[in-house]
Amino acid sequence: MLGFAVAVVVLSGRIPVLVALLVATVTWAALSPALYFGGTRIAGVLGEQRYLPDVAVAEAVPAVEALRHAGLTVAVAETCSGGVLCALLSAVPG
Repeated sequence: MLGFAVAVVVLSGRIPVLVALLVATVTWAALSPALYFGGTRIAGVLGEQRYLPDVAVAEAVPAVEALRHAGLTVAVAETCSGGVLCALLSAVPG
């Protein structure tokens, strides 16, 4: 996303801002899948199966039990971790 913002700023100095937004959006939409699939392909060649280490659900159990005992809930908005925290918390049975 930083690259997107930089592209808009650089382009807006040369062309109208709305056109810069459109060009940056189309470029980002075209490049994102290529970067993702290229990265996963390279990771596969290097033998890397996942970008994050596996975290055992057992490690989340104490936190979830403490939240339940206190009658609290958790709201999570993840962008950088790819939903790992949500997956970890929701994998705890019950």
